[in-house]
Amino acid sequence: MNAICRNLGLVVGLLLVLMQAGCLKDDATVILPTPLDAIPSSILSAEQVDSLRSHMAINLGADPPLMVGQFKASPMQLAYASDRYYNVNIFDVFFECDSQNCRNLISYREWQSTARLRCVESCINGTGDRFTVAGLAEMSDSTVGWRCTLALIVSGRKVDGGITDLEYATLMKQKEDPTDLLLDVNTFRIYRDGDGLVEATSWTGEPPIAPASTLRHGMKEQQRRGGSR
Repeated sequence: MNAICRNLGLVVGLLLVLMQAGCLKDDATVILPTPLDAIPSSILSAEQVDSLRSHMAINLGADPPLMVGQFKASPMQLAYASDRYYNVNIFDVFFECDSQNCRNLISYREWQSTARLRCVESCINGTGDRFTVAGLAEMSDSTVGWRCTLALIVSGRKVDGGITDLEYATLMKQKEDPTDLLLDVNTFRIYRDGDGLVEATSWTGEPPIAPASTLRHGMKEQQRRGGSR
């Protein structure tokens, strides 16, 4: 009996140490402290990271700033297109970061007029006030009839009132695109915020999007398939 009690005491002691070493999510689940400090290969390969990094900042590190909140990026400017196609419409981006935890996992959602984007896998890297959110996202627009899977990268610097130095990239992974509106698979585009500050804002449910205030990133002009530009 004494041996059983001693063994039980060791187990309880070990559990207490692990709980103290871990941290808590909102639902009080204990998570061991193994923060990510790189972009997972399930989101982007090393070669894809290198390609993007040639044209934008990707901030790595295991100590990013707290990015939970809702943001509006406006106006956005196209900085680079790997397919060399720059004749695209660019509007505003509404996005939300939530559920950031000590493993550097984070949830990310985005709204684009009638299109919706949700990351099925996402993380945050960075140090100090600089961060990069990376995600594998599903996006669709039921009014137009397309859907796709893409890799998303959002980099910037967290400041009072929002984000500065915002850079935003999408790389197409798969698509169902019957009218050929989307980026070709394995191509990417990079955008930057045009006025220097992405505003921290708030909404309930969905953001107040005006009909023409959404970035349709990665879309080709209808004229690309015919007619004059």
